[in-house]
Amino acid sequence: MIPGTYYIGAITDLYNRVVENNETNNVLAGNSIAISGPDMVVSSVTGPSAGSTGNSITITDTVTNQGQGYASKFFEGIYLSMDTTITPSDILISGRWVNGMAPAETNSSSRIATLPINGTPGTYYIGAIADITFGFCAPTNYYYHRVAENNENNNAMAGNSIAISGPDMVISSVTGPQVGSTGNSITITDTVTNQGQGYASKFFEGIYISTDATITTSDMLIGGRWRNGMAPGETNTSSTTVALPANLAPGTYYIGAIADVYNRVVENNEANNALAGNSIAI
Repeated sequence: MIPGTYYIGAITDLYNRVVENNETNNVLAGNSIAISGPDMVVSSVTGPSAGSTGNSITITDTVTNQGQGYASKFFEGIYLSMDTTITPSDILISGRWVNGMAPAETNSSSRIATLPINGTPGTYYIGAIADITFGFCAPTNYYYHRVAENNENNNAMAGNSIAISGPDMVISSVTGPQVGSTGNSITITDTVTNQGQGYASKFFEGIYISTDATITTSDMLIGGRWRNGMAPGETNTSSTTVALPANLAPGTYYIGAIADVYNRVVENNEANNALAGNSIAI
């Protein structure tokens, strides 16, 4: 029920069972009544000061009904925000259903939330919204505003800031033969390392030959492979057989590799994905 001022009234013979001389005078309004509702506020929300993409953190929050009315079941959302103003347009990372609250009741909870694996590293604020107006929480449920309150503008609260670190993909080594010939195949061995603190999602690593020791995506891509994500600190080494182009001009080139060629992974440092290996006389 929406809080506000109402009138108490009565209607006699509501179902019109009695045939009367006058059917229009069955109604009377009595006195007015001011009806107060619940008022859901987040009284505290806290989490760690640091975290990393793809990893979990624990968030503790307290919600209070500071109104005089009872609150029905509602959803409380946990968010990440770039500022201290928490709104449903921020990043929803977790939440919980609260099964109704009596006036003056307080309810605290701790839950584990996973930081988005492809989230942008940086400083965020942890926040919460009681009885969120709209949101999505994986895997299948949408949540809407459910409780009619005295004040609908005090449901959100920002807690502490959190520094979120991401992955950092680097090529640790790349080697191949010192000589080769056009139209023939060579085998290149490379190692890629996630030296960041966050998880990396699936990405493509490219193998290149370049006329200089600066490997860029404008060099000649001769092969590559998909990596199915990497955990923090993980190293992966593989050998790839590639064909040297038949129309390649003979000369001295550098073998090189670039991690995350298509920029699918949001990293702490996007400028250290390339490495030049040994030279090859073709």
